[in-house]
Amino acid sequence: DLEVEISRTIGGAEGENGSFTVSSAKILNITRMLPEDATISFKRDGDNMVVSSARSRY
Repeated sequence: DLEVEISRTIGGAEGENGSFTVSSAKILNITRMLPEDATISFKRDGDNMVVSSARSRY
């Protein structure tokens, strides 16, 4: 498999842990469109991850 993924383990509410994996190609495509000094946030929304920067959401 030549596709690279990013994996991360996070602390959840009430001591529960969670993990997720996202395609690095998708993250790269999103971040390429943003200014170099942009602040990027990653938030979990149910079974999805929301990437946001300023007024943009992906």
